[in-house]
Amino acid sequence: MANAPGPGILESGRRRTIAIVAAAVLVWIVAWLVLHRSPYRSDPPVLPTPTLSTPGTSTPAAAAPPGAPRGMTPAQLARVPARVGHRVYWAGPMAPDTNEVTVNHGNVYVRYLPPGVAVGSPRTSFVTIGTYPQPGALAKLNAGRTQATFLRPLPGGGIAITTPAHPASVYLAYPRVPLSIEVYAATPRQAQALALSGRVRAV
Repeated sequence: MANAPGPGILESGRRRTIAIVAAAVLVWIVAWLVLHRSPYRSDPPVLPTPTLSTPGTSTPAAAAPPGAPRGMTPAQLARVPARVGHRVYWAGPMAPDTNEVTVNHGNVYVRYLPPGVAVGSPRTSFVTIGTYPQPGALAKLNAGRTQATFLRPLPGGGIAITTPAHPASVYLAYPRVPLSIEVYAATPRQAQALALSGRVRAV
């Protein structure tokens, strides 16, 4: 009769199986991060948030690759919604600022750069309006009410909310609009004032 495998062999096989599973999980995580990479951070508990540190170039909009920040006129920005297939929000023109627009995996970021700041600047103190495709955005935002450090109703049944993880960002959502909108500024007070000003609207 054949001898049963010893405990050392069983333990070795078990370790080999665990190592294979761990490697597979690691490969899956790396693949997910590559496919979902964004030039902005996306780690708050309810909605995605930009970190506003994208390196970029001043390549003209017509030639720039997807994901590169581009300086756009209001007329050029008005053509972005048709390209991405959903509304895009901004805070209107803020002359003499440059509208820097980044499109990445359906997310659209409109950043306002003052004179002398180049498109793609890594500085993080500039007003930015982010638009993110988000089915059920209002319900998901409502789910974060218990974490909110700032919560206000908006006209049309929407809400504006800030979470402790990102105090300088205010997230907006509206009924029957499958988008979440982020208003980022250098300070929480500035972001809140802009979010409630009525200036943040679809292009």
